[in-house]
Amino acid sequence: MKASDPIRAARALTPIRSRARLFAVILLPIVMGGLSACTATKSAATFSAPRTIDASQAMIMPAPGGPSVISLIEERFADGVEQKVILGTDATNSGQNYLSIRLYGPMERETQGTSRLGYASVTAVAMTNEAIRAVPGVPMKASSLFLRNTYGPFGYAFGQTSGGDSCIFGWQQLRSSNNERQNFRNAGAIQIRLRLCENGASEKQLLTVMYSFTVTGSFASDQWNPFGKPKDVSSTLGAGGDPIYPEDSELAQPVTVATTPRAVRRRPVIVRNQSEDDQAVIERNIEDENAAKRIVDVPAPGADDSAANDGTVDTNRSTDNGITVPGPGCTDGNASCN
Repeated sequence: MKASDPIRAARALTPIRSRARLFAVILLPIVMGGLSACTATKSAATFSAPRTIDASQAMIMPAPGGPSVISLIEERFADGVEQKVILGTDATNSGQNYLSIRLYGPMERETQGTSRLGYASVTAVAMTNEAIRAVPGVPMKASSLFLRNTYGPFGYAFGQTSGGDSCIFGWQQLRSSNNERQNFRNAGAIQIRLRLCENGASEKQLLTVMYSFTVTGSFASDQWNPFGKPKDVSSTLGAGGDPIYPEDSELAQPVTVATTPRAVRRRPVIVRNQSEDDQAVIERNIEDENAAKRIVDVPAPGADDSAANDGTVDTNRSTDNGITVPGPGCTDGNASCN
């Protein structure tokens, strides 16, 4: 009996080893799947570097007919994504034109980057300093005008060069109010920047880009909504209500290009009707002139046919009003001299 005990023990272990092999077969695919998932997460770190993507994936686009789109550069972060739409330029100053957008929100693990974009609120001082860095060598001055496009208020800085280039650096932030960002609702933010230089363009022409772009990007999350609650329909809808445009007098003078003919301004001729006082003065002048003519009535040539026929001159002619004109050689003017 004792010799057979090890044999029975070995036979008893056989089912245990079989079950172990079964568990190994079942767990192996699960372990391999976990390893492949870790490998995929690590490979997604390549999205952290800026990369060129197709323009059809742009999250912001200028209006049709606006600045031409050259390329689209995207960089992904752990807390958001940034895209730069590279625009065409004919300016002579250094630097590249672009329309950029930053979206702060929940990123997918498969496509997020390793570094953080980092949210910083938009302020006038910070944006003015950024404008100076974005447009080097151009004296940029921040505008104090309150302007608004269809997305909300925005600001900008404008500058000109001696070579005829006009530059604008615009900025805008879309974020719901503090009261609306409650209970994990209406979260997230969008920041927009425009750097645009054109030769011979006016300030008003460059500003049109800030009024005409379209935001197309978003996050697939119920909590993400930087636009806030939908606003009521404006009473001025259809009558040029929401956007606020600058007046021409509030902007800088447009750049004059030598090849562009300038329109000639003509001063209008103002015709003023004569007042009653002016008419009275004219009538008095005419009356005084007529009175002077009545004092000395000089006959017109040919008035006396008899004197003209015999060749004599009547030096003792009296006028109708009783005044006697003395003849030549009379010094005292008496009647005997005549």
